[in-house]
This record gives sequence, structure tokens and C-alpha cells, in this order.
Amino acid sequence: MQFQFINKQVEVRAHGDINPFDISNSDFTRAVAMAEDKKCNLFIDLHSFGGSVIEGNLIYNTLSNTKVKKLVDITGIAASMATVIMLPADRRRMNDDSFIMLHRPVSYVEGDEDVMLETAKILTSMRGTMAKRYAEISGKTIDEVNALWLNGKDNWMDAAEAKESGLIDEIIVTGRAPISKAEVLANTKNVFEKFTARLAVSEPNTLKETSMKKDLIASLKLEGVTEASSDVEIIEAIKKQRTEQDATIKELQEKAEADKEKNIDDLLEEYVTAEAIKKDQTAAYKEVGKALGIDKMKAMLPVLKKPAQQAVPLAALVKTAPAAGAAAAVNVSADGELPISSETWDALAKKSGELESVKKNRPEVFQALYKAKYGVEPKL
Repeated sequence: MQFQFINKQVEVRAHGDINPFDISNSDFTRAVAMAEDKKCNLFIDLHSFGGSVIEGNLIYNTLSNTKVKKLVDITGIAASMATVIMLPADRRRMNDDSFIMLHRPVSYVEGDEDVMLETAKILTSMRGTMAKRYAEISGKTIDEVNALWLNGKDNWMDAAEAKESGLIDEIIVTGRAPISKAEVLANTKNVFEKFTARLAVSEPNTLKETSMKKDLIASLKLEGVTEASSDVEIIEAIKKQRTEQDATIKELQEKAEADKEKNIDDLLEEYVTAEAIKKDQTAAYKEVGKALGIDKMKAMLPVLKKPAQQAVPLAALVKTAPAAGAAAAVNVSADGELPISSETWDALAKKSGELESVKKNRPEVFQALYKAKYGVEPKL
């Protein structure tokens, strides 16, 4: 998205998709700030197929919350969320050969019924917000808006129909041969590209103005170019940056997937080792983990039994030699190991000096024995 101060107003060229990287709220915020600073109008040249509902709502709120006068001209196509961001304008105009399209918000999700129900709930809420905004501008009721425009279909309107509906205020006569509505309905993407090709941009709206180049370079943090660089060089710098960003995102996504798969494999190996599941069951569990996440896979796995408490070698417990007969009294096994338990505490307590010796020589063992006996840490 491009914008600059020209002809005593801030002009925005919003041609593309609504998302954080193209027609974005961050750019609109900066454009609005410039218009507020210069105390002038904000003019928006709109040609968009729509895009992110979230980003579009941010733009709508940014435009609604400013007191500067806002003017919108639809010079090509305004479809889906693009029809929402035009609504806060004080004046909405449309070329006589342009089109708008309204429909319900859509989403593509993968998951279980809970995910689907939550997505449906969000989409219903989004549709309600859109219906309210269209109703406020057109003068129709929310029920009429839902029936006419948010009815599960793509509802295309030419300039005359859009004006009759109350969504625009004025039709601009271009003198160009109009694109037929039948052609739009037959292949909307091709028509969108056709509009893109035929929309002439006047010389002042190019990147040749030094101040705009400087702002663009600073906002995108472009490397290897300055305000003295040509438009082509700046565009190539943007493409390079996007390519590098895409590569970084792809690398991070691949690493995240690899880490996720390793975590799944490690967890399943733990269950196989503990004999909680069989080796030939891991493939099925792994597919669940990859599709729904490791937490849901874990919820389907059997509960692991806690491992038996490891015996502690007697020599590690008491460095001093025990009194005669002590070994038998504390049930030392043939390999010299002694379990930590309340019974062990009782056995040592029967022999004079044994507990004192453990407390003096191995206080950490004494603490373990005490806790096994009484359930709390001793106060040493």
C-alpha cells in the first residue's frame, strides 16, 4: 500500500489484499496520522479482493476513530472485507465500470468438533458485526442485510446497484467501456487482474517523491537502497526482503514440525519402554499427535505406572561401620542395598546410634528416611 501528501490531501493507493503485509492497518495508521498532522482530508483509491477479517476490522476502527474527513473512490473491485473498510468514509464514490461484492466471512480449519464449533461461533459473530455496519450505512434492517447480502452467496453489484442499495453516494463517469457483470460472475479473478492492468496511476502517485521513498524505506527497514534509488531498485529490495522473510518463516515452520515430531516420538518411546503400549501401536498414536497435537495424543494414551522406588546402597547411606548385627536389623540385601521407607527408619531406630550416624554423615539420606516415616521434612 502506498500513501503520500499531495494536492493538499493524503492520498492512499490501496490496491491489493487486506493483510498485515499489503493493505495493512499499520500503513493506514500512519496515513491517518499524517492527515491529522497536516489537518487535511484522507483520500483512498480502493481496489481489493478483500482479505483478513481481523486486519480489516483494525482498519475499519482506525478510520472510524479519526476526525479527519475520509473520501473513498472504488476504482476497480471492492469485494468482501474491502467493502467493510470503505464504510467509515464520509463520501463513497465508485467508477461506473467498477464492482463491489458482499458475502459472509469464511474460514478454512482442521480439527475435531470442538474446533469446528468454535470456528462457527467466531464466524457467526463476525457476520453479525458486518451486518450491523452494512445496515447503519444502507438504512436497511439487519434482517434485510442478512437476507440480501450475507446469505451464503457472493453478491456482486455494479455501480448503479451499489448506489441504489445505499452503500455508495456517487458514481464517477469514466468514459471507459464497462466490464459486463456476466464477465465478473464468470471469472472474478481474471476481471480483478484486468482492472489492475487498466487502472492508470498518475505521475505524482509513483515512488519518485523523495519523502515517500524515505518513509517507505524506513517503515519496511529496506537494505541496500536510499531515497535516491530508482523505483525499480526499491521494488526489487522489497521483493528480496519478502523472499528472505518467506524463507525464514518456512525454516521456522519446518523446525517447529521437526521438534513436534521428535517430541511425539520421544513420548511414544517412553510408553513403549514402560510397556504401556506396543511398538506396533506407535504409528497410529503418532498420526493422532501430528493431526491434533501432542496433548490430545497423550490424553488417549494409557496411564503410566510409577516406577518402583530404587534401592539405595547401604555404603552410600552410612559411611561409618554399623554396630554388630545392624545389617540384619535393617534388612540389608545381599548386594548391600537398603530401601528408603518407614520400615527402614524403624529398623535403624532399634539400634543405638544408627540414626544419629546417618544424620551426621549423610543428612540428605536422613531427611529422606524421616520424610518416608512421617511425611514431612525434618527440622535439622
